[in-house]
Amino acid sequence: MAGMYEVRAKGAGHGLFAARGFASGEVVCALDWQEPGPTPGRHTVQIGEALHALPLPAPLRYLNHACAPSVLLDLEAREVRALRAIAAGEELTFFYPSTEWRMTEPFACGCGAAGCLDRVEGAASLSAEILGRYALSPVIRALLEG
Repeated sequence: MAGMYEVRAKGAGHGLFAARGFASGEVVCALDWQEPGPTPGRHTVQIGEALHALPLPAPLRYLNHACAPSVLLDLEAREVRALRAIAAGEELTFFYPSTEWRMTEPFACGCGAAGCLDRVEGAASLSAEILGRYALSPVIRALLEG
């Protein structure tokens, strides 16, 4: 969706930034998938117990992690939605363990949010108390129950 977000350089990488403001609960864009398969990757999203896919539109691959995210990847509604009001120019971020059971490339988190995880490894490494603070994908909810 042109005019909704833009990819920008950020430190050593890139991020996705709001090109305009969004109200809490507003749909940022539709969400679809490309190349589903059994192998997770740096830019894939877990859409099944053993199924991972690249998100579409392609700029969504630049959504970075934050422990206090600005957007939710709603796999059921197939949309990216603002979790709170987002100002134009603000980075769009999501909570990686909300869709990832185990990260292929765990990393140190430096988001600076209160309650920061410090290390992002996926939902499998987090307590029920921490996960209870976030909206989780159906895949993660099923893996927690199973």
